[in-house]
Amino acid sequence: MEAEGSNTGHRTQQQRSASTRETVTDATISCLVTDGYAGTTLAAVTAAAGVSRGALTHQFSTKQEMVFAAVDDMAARHERELQRIAVDLPGGDGRVGAVLSVLWAIFETDLYYATLELWAAARTDAELRVPLLTVERETGRRQRGVLADAFGPLIAGHANFAVALDVTFNLMRGMALTGILRDDTARQRQLINEWTSVFEHMTSDPAQNPQEATK
Repeated sequence: MEAEGSNTGHRTQQQRSASTRETVTDATISCLVTDGYAGTTLAAVTAAAGVSRGALTHQFSTKQEMVFAAVDDMAARHERELQRIAVDLPGGDGRVGAVLSVLWAIFETDLYYATLELWAAARTDAELRVPLLTVERETGRRQRGVLADAFGPLIAGHANFAVALDVTFNLMRGMALTGILRDDTARQRQLINEWTSVFEHMTSDPAQNPQEATK
């Protein structure tokens, strides 16, 4: 028999709060994609999330705070998913291609297009641009750490790894942006395959790899 006052079968306040935040995150990202930054208001997200205004403002007092938190939370979800998938990715010659394929899949999600809406709005809004830069730097730092773990120490420890990763991000951003206007999945896959070969070449020279030099 359960003791009187047991919470068994009932969610705690912390669990309810986390669930509400996740729902709001999904609604915020969806609003950014469909309505842009201007249309992503507290009222719009409240309606889309199906939560009360009080539940929303209890966690976020301003639109900017809500939007930045949503982007950060969604990025963290993708990071955890990449960490989970990386455990089962192949080693050796197939590792780079496997990691790049997983990374490209993230660029095909709503997170990229929501972020794109923020970047576009920040171009002419200094009050948005300054804090957005801080958020982007932090999420970028985390993403690079997760990717370094996914690629493994031999690749991540290479002198060319940072440059290869920079080019990867810029390539995928451009490909995803182009995909807004035209659907060219075959061409995108070809570009990923070609870049995989270049990435592997850039990070395979033992003379430029401190990890190899110490053996």
